[in-house]
Amino acid sequence: MAGQGSDRDSVQFSPAGGWGKGEFAPAELPVVSRCKSGAFTLVELLIVLAILALLLAMLIPSLSAARRQASMSACAMQMRGVGVALKQFAVANRNRLPLFAFSDYNGNLSLSGHWGGWSQANDPDCFGRDYKGGMENINLWRLVSGGYISAGHLICPGAEASNTGGSSSYFPYTSKFSTYCLRMPYSEDLFRTTPSLAYLEKCGLLGIYMQEASGEEFGSVSNMLTVPPVRIDLTYREVHPIDNEQRTMNFTDGAIMSDTFWYRDHHRPAEELPGLTTYEVSAGWCHGSRFNVLFGDGAVEGVADDGTVEANSVGPDSSLPNDGANFASYAITVWRYFEDNR
Repeated sequence: MAGQGSDRDSVQFSPAGGWGKGEFAPAELPVVSRCKSGAFTLVELLIVLAILALLLAMLIPSLSAARRQASMSACAMQMRGVGVALKQFAVANRNRLPLFAFSDYNGNLSLSGHWGGWSQANDPDCFGRDYKGGMENINLWRLVSGGYISAGHLICPGAEASNTGGSSSYFPYTSKFSTYCLRMPYSEDLFRTTPSLAYLEKCGLLGIYMQEASGEEFGSVSNMLTVPPVRIDLTYREVHPIDNEQRTMNFTDGAIMSDTFWYRDHHRPAEELPGLTTYEVSAGWCHGSRFNVLFGDGAVEGVADDGTVEANSVGPDSSLPNDGANFASYAITVWRYFEDNR
């Protein structure tokens, strides 16, 4: 009907007045920026940093453990090679192991097992002892001089010292050393055929080795004796100097070589002595409180310390008293611990 419309009044858009009654206006939408900022807020950044720190805290111990395990594995492989060289040397030398002699007049079994011999005739640690060419290559260094292994084979991959760089050593006046300790039996059985050489000059059972090397001649012209060598085909009875416990040891399946255990952490700057080459002393445990041990059957076992090795070793600010038995009470305790925990 004219003049009548729907319930809604008609609205028309007027350019001047905008939307009028009867038309639907478009919905009002929020204004959205065409570009959004990519920057982190301070809170977001702190959260990310906290997550990264947590992940690092979880990963670092695992990485450290992996590195230690890799170092122990490389060390074990190297020790097996030294063990093979020892057996080759013994076969070529009538079942005898390399020459042994104490590195100084303290007669320390645990420390002397690392000594490789004199590298200079005026070595202060050896004053009073005749300089002999045979003592230029002692213990494991005999394998180097004989061409069985290289000098680098005698240094654990986890050690700080080096016997090839000429800057550090286990001894202040010689570059010939090994971070591996070769076992020397503390046994009267060494003197089966030469009992008069035992307990020489009240220097302990093995006192003769403070003057001479095993296999060398000693005595007067009319009574020349051979300083007993160590043989891989014999069994040796060892009596502990403190508790008198007796056990037998042999080089067939007993513990015969290990990582450093005498010095836990020992450092000493090089001395300055005219006309003498000196070395910084840098010695210590290579794998924390775990040790690789070579047995006579060729196996290398990792042994964790329960405090026994630590109690029989020297720390940075500690020392152990001379037991009057060539320090054998400490050495035997450690070797037996290795064998008992294989």
